Amino acid sequence: MSEERHRWPDVGYWDWHKPENLRKFLGERASRLKCVDIDAVEYCADCGEPIALFEITRSWGEKFGRVTRRVGEKAGLPVYLVRWGRRNAVYEFMVLRWKGSCEAQLTELESEKSFAEFLWRLREIHWEESWSCPESKRRREQATIEDERRVKKEALEKLERQRAWLRMRRANLRGWRLWLHKFWYGDK
Repeated sequence: MSEERHRWPDVGYWDWHKPENLRKFLGERASRLKCVDIDAVEYCADCGEPIALFEITRSWGEKFGRVTRRVGEKAGLPVYLVRWGRRNAVYEFMVLRWKGSCEAQLTELESEKSFAEFLWRLREIHWEESWSCPESKRRREQATIEDERRVKKEALEKLERQRAWLRMRRANLRGWRLWLHKFWYGDK
């Protein structure tokens, strides 16, 4: 992120926030002011709710993400450290998810497609858990409509099975009547 930050038009804030610049206003207290940037916040396009926090890096040693992890814990959001690189014009990703205060789970995503699927899955989890998101509501309504269709289809299939059974029963009864008629009255 630090590499990309220099391309941002508002890097002046980061320069201003350095302790050596703040010392003229705060004296030695300036060394106690700390600030981090949160590299990425994945959010839902439908409701604007944040879904996950990301620290993005090119190497594991570059960032620790302690503050971002704490922000995620307080906000109730998953926090990921995403290591990325480019090899032969193809992006590669490794994702480390922090769980709790010191647990972590490493996932190696071998392709751009798998990382894109990972990002999409974050939204699906959000839609499953959120009750206020418009997409979540639409999906629940769609699921309800699909459930109603499935129940109707199952009812029609059951009715058709019952009708088939009745047709077979009638055919069997007709056969029994013919047999009884022949038995009692003989062939005429």
